[in-house]
Amino acid sequence: MPPESSRPGLAIVPGSERRRYREGRIIGPCDDNQPVRVTITVRRKNAQEFEDLVRHFEHEQASAPVEPLDPEEFAQRFGADPADIQSVADFARQADLQIEETDIARRVVVLLGTVRKMNKAFAVELQNCQEGDRTFRVREGSIFVPETLAGIVTGVFGLDERPQARPHFRLQFANAQSVSYSPTEVANLYQFPPNTTGAGETVGIIELGGGFETSDLASFFQSLGIATPPQVTAVSVDGAENVPGGDPTGADGEVELDIEVVGSVAPGAAQKVFFAPNTDQGFLDAVSTAIQDTDVSIISVSWGQAESEYTAQALSSFNQIFQDAVTLGKTVFVASGDNGSSDGASDGRITSIFPLRTRMSSAAVAPLWRPLILPSPRRQSGMRKQRDSVRRAAE
Repeated sequence: MPPESSRPGLAIVPGSERRRYREGRIIGPCDDNQPVRVTITVRRKNAQEFEDLVRHFEHEQASAPVEPLDPEEFAQRFGADPADIQSVADFARQADLQIEETDIARRVVVLLGTVRKMNKAFAVELQNCQEGDRTFRVREGSIFVPETLAGIVTGVFGLDERPQARPHFRLQFANAQSVSYSPTEVANLYQFPPNTTGAGETVGIIELGGGFETSDLASFFQSLGIATPPQVTAVSVDGAENVPGGDPTGADGEVELDIEVVGSVAPGAAQKVFFAPNTDQGFLDAVSTAIQDTDVSIISVSWGQAESEYTAQALSSFNQIFQDAVTLGKTVFVASGDNGSSDGASDGRITSIFPLRTRMSSAAVAPLWRPLILPSPRRQSGMRKQRDSVRRAAE
């Protein structure tokens, strides 16, 4: 196989290089007939105008207020160019790949095909990887597209299925002091605005596994004296479903924790829980789907991973999606600080949980540290810093 930099007629998708997955064991090539579903992202129209608009939103307190775009205007001005979508569609037909979906606002084309066809279309070699009792596809190196798509395609996701993120909730140790705080008590400590219910808002919650039982939620809210629990709706992304496994120490714990915290402090707000596979494709598709959902005004993300574990194309795509949220007037809240300065990475460097650390985090992404109840005055100082951060994001 020729070097990656010298493949005639092909161009590397910038930032698509994947390192070898070292958490599992490569057991051989994927079955040629295995079905594969990929999400291709394309550039936005009027990119410079869009960047200028985002900067206006960043500095609007120092100038005239900027009105958020409505979804139709956003798609028309800053979605994908239909000509670019057509170019990807032409490539798909030439590669004998099926077009499942196109979305102008999200700037995506979803393609279906077999491993054999995907290997040929994107010049990759998909391998099976085994980790514990799971087997999934991985790849190594870069993704290629025809030179005619260079500059049009900004990302290709779904070829590699390695786990992309993990939940970050913490369990109480058995020998820990038996003191607990309900979400409403923590909200009061942070001086959450009183007499607010969130009525009229819809919170989009991103989940990459697990599920919830409606009966469990009802019991929890009843225990807090919330007579009318929030409306919670599960939304399937990329085939994932609300599938509670009955293990509160696993992903189910994160799912129910997220729903219960939001529903305790804002019981009048509806909730849409977006379930997606735990892959870079699933994560990106869930967040972009939530942001483009016309009902959703706030997005909550409690899953993440060290930034070093993402491809550059994924980091760039997340940044683009969060910029979309800015112009649509939506705020994204993400968990941070759950796993120390390394976020579990073993390279010895200080890193951060992604998607917290983004170029646009000051404008679109608000960090939320898990509450740590400490004696005064340290408690008051730490809470004041986080409260101010959240207020700046909400203003």
